[in-house]
Amino acid sequence: MVVPKPEFRQSARELAEDSWREPVTVVFLDDVKPGFDVPGRRKDGTLKGRKLIRRFFWNIVRGTVGGVVNAFLVMGSGEWGSVFGRDGSVTGPENAQALGLVDAARSARSPWLVVSASHVAVIDTGLSFADPTSAAPPTVLWHEAAPHAPKVILPRQRIRWRDGSEFHFHLSPEEAALLRRQR
Repeated sequence: MVVPKPEFRQSARELAEDSWREPVTVVFLDDVKPGFDVPGRRKDGTLKGRKLIRRFFWNIVRGTVGGVVNAFLVMGSGEWGSVFGRDGSVTGPENAQALGLVDAARSARSPWLVVSASHVAVIDTGLSFADPTSAAPPTVLWHEAAPHAPKVILPRQRIRWRDGSEFHFHLSPEEAALLRRQR
């Protein structure tokens, strides 16, 4: 779990509020690795039928490294863990509307979900543990405005689109506490 510096949250907030001219709620998504239940995508979100040779060798490496790491986790803490686990889920039809937001958040170094009354966006602030004075400006990776914006249910950590697709994400305990204080 990466704990972002408050300055990065503020830069994402300022970008959105300056652009949209309305108050926003900003939550840090951390490492976005949901499981996918979408036709045309594998469980890890990659497109089916592409890069099969690379995928074959990656599965061998993942199985070997994952097994070793899991063995150390079990020996060290007595609890089973997974370095390649999935956190959250994406469901929907083929070419689900949820894929735009999720793919943008997965590609970000520090993804922030920014929500207002009529806008939803994913903003990347770069490395959120770096020095804020030398950081690049925040970048909007995905944005949707009303009436096409999805319904965001922050207390339940869900986002729903008109096509029935849904993204369920998990916030860290610290982020969930910040969210409760913002509301």
